[in-house]
Amino acid sequence: MAPEKIDAKSLSVINGNGHPAYVCAVLAGGKGSRLGGIDKSQLKAGEQTFLERITEELKRLGTPCYLSAAAYPHVSGGGLEVITDYPLNVNASGGQIGPLGGMLSCLEETGADCIFFVPCDMPGFRAEMASLLAAGAEDDSWDCLLWQTRDGRIHPACGFYMKRCIPAMKEAIKAGNYRLRDLCSLLKCRIVRTAEMHIPDCWFRNINDEASFKAYTEARQKHVIFAVSGKKNTGKTTLLEKLVEELSARGIRTAVIKHDGHDFEPDVPGTDSWRLKKAGAYGTVIFSGERYCVVKDQRDMKTEDFLLFFPEADLILLEGHKSTPWRKLELLRKEVSALPVCDPDTVVVYAADWIEAGNTGVINGRPVISRDDTEKMLEIIISEMDKENF
Repeated sequence: MAPEKIDAKSLSVINGNGHPAYVCAVLAGGKGSRLGGIDKSQLKAGEQTFLERITEELKRLGTPCYLSAAAYPHVSGGGLEVITDYPLNVNASGGQIGPLGGMLSCLEETGADCIFFVPCDMPGFRAEMASLLAAGAEDDSWDCLLWQTRDGRIHPACGFYMKRCIPAMKEAIKAGNYRLRDLCSLLKCRIVRTAEMHIPDCWFRNINDEASFKAYTEARQKHVIFAVSGKKNTGKTTLLEKLVEELSARGIRTAVIKHDGHDFEPDVPGTDSWRLKKAGAYGTVIFSGERYCVVKDQRDMKTEDFLLFFPEADLILLEGHKSTPWRKLELLRKEVSALPVCDPDTVVVYAADWIEAGNTGVINGRPVISRDDTEKMLEIIISEMDKENF
């Protein structure tokens, strides 16, 4: 199922003149010498190439998209209009000068007031990396708007650049300095931190050599799993609802697996599938063009048996599972369960109703935060995601 579109109004902070507030451009990059000279945009992320994956995300933004062909002037744009580097935006020997040349060519060719750029070797890219970046802009007084990950690194090839950057870009090229980081030091640059907007740093991973491609491929084979545990009536479902809402708003594809210690009614009484199940069918499937639901009688199922149902998930949250080895947040509620019940070696953090927001405590050598401190919970969960992906 294709990801949902993002409301373009969330980006109106950039321009309100009735035209597209911005356009997008994928930077095809150089000749991929560290990967044997291959076109990195054609590397595969599952069944899709990097370019196809990034293009799918960009189209969610509902704005015109281009491909800066750079070292691949005859490449098919995969549905994107291709922009080749202008003759002046190459080096003395006629070769490309890197992303700076592509960016300048795109700003000159499109005539757009602002362009959001993303490199083709960033397969973890999500459309929310554009929308949330714009949301952190505050105003449009900047020349470029960029992300800074938790390690302090600024990502100059993934961000918004205004048309007014053109003179500085041309001066840098004339001086033979093609480094984007040096260019940004000459511009009015607004920085938005991933920690402030609660998005994973692993989405910014660049695949530029065999080792990084192997690490990325291996990470895609693993599931990032985190449990919300605790005794009955500690508020696990309520907290999960809040976390799923916040994570999904940031583009983090989240699935939930709940373990029920008792048998449960697997369908809505009175529906066709419920009637067929009651008539004796051991399994039923109901589906539409958007979703499906399967009910099947089968004993001795384990959590691991359901992980493959969610191959697209960035994160699988478990409800319950207090006796499992999965990393977890344990909920503590004074009236129900003031003492932990989970193995402390599996607990990353406790969340208690007697801790005020902004304060912390310690139990079993683990931090205790307020059960209302969603900001800290998001950062803890995203940290677990990044650990699995780096």
